[in-house]
Amino acid sequence: METTTRQMDKEKALIIAQQKISENRIDEAFDLIKELIQEYQDYGPAYNYLGWIYANVFSNFQKACECYELAVKYSPEYPSTYVNYALVLNTIENFDRLKTLLPEALKIPGANKSKLHHEYGVMHELHGDLQKAIESYEEAIKTCLVTQEVERYQSAIYRCRLKSEEGE
Repeated sequence: METTTRQMDKEKALIIAQQKISENRIDEAFDLIKELIQEYQDYGPAYNYLGWIYANVFSNFQKACECYELAVKYSPEYPSTYVNYALVLNTIENFDRLKTLLPEALKIPGANKSKLHHEYGVMHELHGDLQKAIESYEEAIKTCLVTQEVERYQSAIYRCRLKSEEGE
C-alpha cells in the first residue's frame, strides 16, 4: 500500500509542477521538480520536465540533454521525453545521438509520431538532404491529427522544394 501512496504522491507533485509551468511560475516548478528528484531519484518524468525547463527557460542545452538522458534511462516508456529531447538534439545539431534516439522513440507506445517524423525532417533538412526531409515531413503529415501541425509540415515541404529549386 505504501508504494501506491508514494507513487501517487510523486505523480501529484508532478501535476502541481506542470500547473506551475502553465501558470509561468517557473521558479516554483523548478524547485518542486528538484525536490521531487531528490526524493525519487529514478523518476524519469521529473527529469523530462527539468530538461524542458533547462532547454526552454535557461537555454542550457547541455543540462537539458543530461536530464533527458536520465528520463530515458529511468522511464524509457514515458513518451513525452522523446519529442522534447529530439527537439534539443536538433537545436544543438547533435545528429549522432538523434539518429539513435528517433528509431527508439518511434517504437514507444503513445509517442507523438508526427512530431518525431518532423524532427527527422528537420535533421535531414539541416544536412541538406532535402528529398529525405520531404519524405519525413510527409510521414509526419500521415500520422498527424492536428490541422495546424499538418499546415506546418506542408510549409516545411514547400520550403524544402524551394531550396531544391534554388540548388539546381
